[in-house]
Amino acid sequence: MFALVSFLVARITIVFMFLFVIVNCIINKMTKKDFIIRGYEIFTLTPDLVEKYGNDICKSLDQIPRVDPHTKEQLLQAKSGDRVLYKKWDHSFLLLDEENFVGVIMGYERKSENNDQYPYNSIYLSDFAVAKEYQRKGIGKFLVKIWLDKNRIIGFLKLDGHLRFSVQTNLADWNEHVKKLYESFGFKKTSEKKYDNRTDNIYFLEVFKDH
Repeated sequence: MFALVSFLVARITIVFMFLFVIVNCIINKMTKKDFIIRGYEIFTLTPDLVEKYGNDICKSLDQIPRVDPHTKEQLLQAKSGDRVLYKKWDHSFLLLDEENFVGVIMGYERKSENNDQYPYNSIYLSDFAVAKEYQRKGIGKFLVKIWLDKNRIIGFLKLDGHLRFSVQTNLADWNEHVKKLYESFGFKKTSEKKYDNRTDNIYFLEVFKDH
């Protein structure tokens, strides 16, 4: 009798372990957790993660002066005006400290335009912010490095041509730290773009085969 009970307990334990592994695989597949570094978890951003952390993402992005308020619906959009945000979910990442939101960096493949501002296809860094309580810890630079490193590997998934990264940011003096951050990674200012309430610098970074 004891042997039978022991056998059944062993079998039940194996079944539960198997189910645990399956559930974890499903969860990891759904959230696309990429890796853990410096104690933080890096996830490929998904619509499900935007639904869960959308308010935190919007709050962090709204720290940036002179930009329109962000909404969860806006984050989920596949287009911005007439511009298609090609492969946005493949080029965007979320940083978590266990379950706590740390930062977000979003990008998409931006098709070349008939102007001097965006003359090339590029992977465009569209949104980038760190939660207030995690600032001044080097996380911003850490996020940009992750984004560049991973997207160098991913490359173009929809568009074609020589791989380039692009970004734009306010040219005001109060934004000097952000401009220097992009320049530290090799971004070069190529033009400017004027809005009603601000002017942005536009930067490009060309990717060479040996990088």
